[in-house]
Amino acid sequence: MTATSRLAITGTALVVAVGAGAATYALWTADGDAPAGVITAGDLDIALRPDSFTWQETSPDVAAQQSGTTRDSFAEFVAMSGDTFTVSQGFTTTLEGDNMLGVLSVSWGTQPQLPAGVSASYRVLDAADAEVASARLGQRVEVRDLPVGEESWTVEVDLTFAEDKPDRYTTFSGTDPVEITDLGTIVVDLDQVRTGTGFEQ
Repeated sequence: MTATSRLAITGTALVVAVGAGAATYALWTADGDAPAGVITAGDLDIALRPDSFTWQETSPDVAAQQSGTTRDSFAEFVAMSGDTFTVSQGFTTTLEGDNMLGVLSVSWGTQPQLPAGVSASYRVLDAADAEVASARLGQRVEVRDLPVGEESWTVEVDLTFAEDKPDRYTTFSGTDPVEITDLGTIVVDLDQVRTGTGFEQ
């Protein structure tokens, strides 16, 4: 038997609106229509951690890097070409029951749309902030052999805006369309498996 619990993190995603020398952002809302699943034989559960959204400017040439813990503060951030920053969202997995072993996967319900000049990658961190998986944005990763218990995880996305596109993010030329960087819909699955390290037959 295989059971699955799914969590969708939808991207109204990273919206970069060019105009008046500023860019505005919005990122990730929990999909209220995709609650964590529960099975009757044991428990297989996954959910967003409350208040775990953060963003951090990481541009190495910026002395006073900005950060925040709300989507509103991120929306007010003014971007420049060459900027880099990290956006993260935490979630929790729960496995309970005999002979319960899980595999965590991160994939995309809808693929991200990155315009020229924007690059992105992501990683999955465990409760100790150790990287357990990483890939380019839009590629699937797996974390196998999750044991019984509750664990905390974080998905971090690193975004880089190219330095050779000065008009793209800082000025409005009147000819270029608004740039939209869509992170797509990030889907986190927790599956019960019957083989792997720690499974007893």
